[in-house]
Amino acid sequence: MDNIYVNLSRRGRILGSTKGSIPARRHRHHGICPVRRPFGAGETFGCRPYHVAAGGERVQMQQQRHRAATLELAGFRVGFDWSVLLVLALISWSLATRFLPIGWPGYGNGAYWLAALAAAGAFLASLVAHELSHAITARRAAGVEVEDITFWLFGGVARIRGELPTPRLQLLVAGVGPLTSLALGLLFWGLALPLEALGAGALAVGTVRWLALMNGALAVFNLIPGAPLDGGRVLHAILWRRHGDRTRAAVTAARVGQFLGAILIGFGLFSFLFAANAGGLWTALVGWFVLGAARGEAQVATLRASLGERRVREVMTPDPVVGPAWFTVDAFLERFAPYHRHLAFPVREFDGRVAGLVSLDVLRRLPPERRAQVRVSEFARPLSAVVTAGPDELAVEVATKLAVARQSLALVLDEDRLVGVVSPTDLVRAIALSQGRPQDGRHGGWGWPPGPGQQPAPGPGRPVSPPAPPAWAPPPPPRDPEM
Repeated sequence: MDNIYVNLSRRGRILGSTKGSIPARRHRHHGICPVRRPFGAGETFGCRPYHVAAGGERVQMQQQRHRAATLELAGFRVGFDWSVLLVLALISWSLATRFLPIGWPGYGNGAYWLAALAAAGAFLASLVAHELSHAITARRAAGVEVEDITFWLFGGVARIRGELPTPRLQLLVAGVGPLTSLALGLLFWGLALPLEALGAGALAVGTVRWLALMNGALAVFNLIPGAPLDGGRVLHAILWRRHGDRTRAAVTAARVGQFLGAILIGFGLFSFLFAANAGGLWTALVGWFVLGAARGEAQVATLRASLGERRVREVMTPDPVVGPAWFTVDAFLERFAPYHRHLAFPVREFDGRVAGLVSLDVLRRLPPERRAQVRVSEFARPLSAVVTAGPDELAVEVATKLAVARQSLALVLDEDRLVGVVSPTDLVRAIALSQGRPQDGRHGGWGWPPGPGQQPAPGPGRPVSPPAPPAWAPPPPPRDPEM
């Protein structure tokens, strides 16, 4: 018997052999390759990690996406995407080569670059303070948990778990950001006055005043009354208070945001094409972002009205098919995947722990000659990168997470135990039932997920045809006659 695998049935029995499972003889490692053995059975298999099997070089897994570098600030997890470095570089270059030399001539290139780098860093710190003010106010005034704060190409986003319960708190949390930027602008302007009086160089004073103007501009721009800007949240709170209809207020603010985004795109393209202003491209990009985000806000508002107070347990698909993460890619594709008509699967470790999600498309990209040497767990997207939810969470919150993460499946965990999955299909079905429409599989008009050209693919663990009976272990193959 060349190869063995362990099939953990619900009775905990150990079943026999299968060709193409995890290799037991082709060991090329020295030392222990640990795999826990439930019920005292099993084998310590010699599968090497992909970056070792590929010749010792660390190869980035194709399914792993870039993650923002994170740190803890004021008790919040703050992440910085790589695009922040691009923005800082552009700001520094613009200041050092154009703005500062024109405004305050007579200094060397080194002085201009030093002032520009300091200004770019201080401006990033101002953006961090702006977003932290939102997060701190939401936590202290409303008791709402803030999941994280992420900075990227177009600014910062604070992800708040749950909803602000009243228009007053919505107004407070939304308004504190522009007020913080305005206060920083006044602070920098006030700092420039004593610097000038003390005889500091004109370049230093000019750099500080630039920071004052940029923070003032940031405050004014964010107060424009259109989602997803802070001004859109303020408008939302005012309309919510006036009409008593949260969904109507959200849709109105989102429509204003879409109009604003279209205006910015048009103005930017006009400036670039007819005025030869390269900055118009950036204005158009900002408008494109505002337009897309505002559409997403409108879709989420409509979704909220349709799902209401439904909980995740009411819309999820229970007992999803879960694959064995300890299988080799070859065994998984030949001995497990053909039994289940899914495009991707939640996978479980040898000891029963949920390892994450794995896509068949990712597994098939691995060269055939390596599939017998690499475990599926090496290609699983970890739980930290997967949308997860509890059974008692609001379904609309899970839908929002899926939209933000651009994912098509949420794993429902009850104390680290996988109890179900939620996909766009589940949400559309729930909406159709709540509105009394037949379940025809269409998307109900709410455009999942948001964004131009984004269509929902069949989600991981979701069937393209009626699902097979729930099971997380592969069905036992025919036993060899000699066994």
